[in-house]
Amino acid sequence: MAPPSPYPGTLKAESFANWQPGILLFIVAFLGFWLSPIPQVQDTDAKYALLVSHRLLTSGQMNLDPFFPEAAGQKDDWRIERAGSHLYYFFPPGTSFLSLPFVAVGKLLGRSIVSPEEKYLFQVEQQLQTAIAAVLMAFLVAIFFLTARLVLPLSWSCIVALGAGFGTQVWSTMSRGLWSDTWGALLIGVALLILVAQEVHGRRMNPVLLGTLLAWSYIVRPTYSIHIAAITVYVWLFHRRLIIRLVLTGACWLIVFVTYSWIHFHTFLPSYYSPGRIKFDGFGVTLAGNLISPSRGLLCHVPAVLLVAGLVIYYWRELRWQRLVGLAGIVVAGHLIVHSSPQGSLGGGCFGARYTSGLVPWFVLCAVLALDAMRRSSSRLPRLALATCAFLLALGVGINGRGAMARETWMWNSDFDLHPWKMWDWKHPQFLAGLNRHRFPQPFSRPRDESILRAVRSKSFFGSVGAGQSKPSAG
Repeated sequence: MAPPSPYPGTLKAESFANWQPGILLFIVAFLGFWLSPIPQVQDTDAKYALLVSHRLLTSGQMNLDPFFPEAAGQKDDWRIERAGSHLYYFFPPGTSFLSLPFVAVGKLLGRSIVSPEEKYLFQVEQQLQTAIAAVLMAFLVAIFFLTARLVLPLSWSCIVALGAGFGTQVWSTMSRGLWSDTWGALLIGVALLILVAQEVHGRRMNPVLLGTLLAWSYIVRPTYSIHIAAITVYVWLFHRRLIIRLVLTGACWLIVFVTYSWIHFHTFLPSYYSPGRIKFDGFGVTLAGNLISPSRGLLCHVPAVLLVAGLVIYYWRELRWQRLVGLAGIVVAGHLIVHSSPQGSLGGGCFGARYTSGLVPWFVLCAVLALDAMRRSSSRLPRLALATCAFLLALGVGINGRGAMARETWMWNSDFDLHPWKMWDWKHPQFLAGLNRHRFPQPFSRPRDESILRAVRSKSFFGSVGAGQSKPSAG
């Protein structure tokens, strides 16, 4: 039996007044994301994602043969792979499928990705991608607000939603183009809203809807299988009456996806989904990079994570839904393990901690529950601690704002293959690009440990950036 809601009737669907702040936050977030000038489509994994959508919409085909007639000339484009006699987009097709309605609307409005002469128009795709990403991430901000509103009062819910929207990778990465995490984080965010509503208000979750959200998160990005497995086990442990329908829903979608793969690639799963792509040589170094690299580390780019962790630890005994926080901890650990393989690299040509973008909804969940415990606790944080919390949140907004607003942070990637050591250069991190006069090359102090040297020398450790790279950045 779920515990009674601490704020009975806080979020009633029949009361439009309760939804007005969420709508306002959506508008504010959309404008902030849409007006941010730095797109992340050119020379990234996201390029061609909407071209696949257009191809599917107009011809029912998934291959990109008409746009790359000289197949041999595409061997250096990591986004294109050959399957039999056809050329396909290498990265997961989930983004292309889910973006079909947006591409259809764009086509009706005269913003077609392909010209009447059947020429690919990259600039149009880039404009569509940034607009779609802005809409999706604004919707995610609204989802964060609704999740927080189940537990917290209005003011705190707004702070959580805006802090998560502008102080994390939501602004600096996922709103800049259709990375696979753009759709993935949104799907997981909605799934967590369903879980929180079940736990807090006792609202019976819809296992078919939850199973569909989880299945599509896998189709969008296979590393979300960690999230899927954890949530499925959670439902089995605490809501066992729903597990059969949840699993059957996921199985149905998996059958559809396997059928798609067999038709196009004659394999059960596309090559991107192969477990063999994950190897753990140099695991420790890559894990450190994902956490503390000055240009790719989670803790360096989203310092509010330290705030959330501190609040959870400090108020652990007062947490009313500890099992949800435990679920989040398992997912965070599993996500970091999977992404700390050389095949996972450190995100390639991107800004900041891209590979932990999918964890943002989980951090929001922990923040909401920790703030609820803080508000009810008789043990108040000292003023210095509160000031530190505000500083960390503002710092995250400033750092991620540079990724969305400052062109120099994107140009920082251009010579990365020539100067890979700058990944660990604490004097000139990516988020400060353009604020100093530093230019490469410069001598860097190299790590003394030979295992670190070998790992850092590996291109797969960093991923590929820039035009004409032959290796994928591994999504």
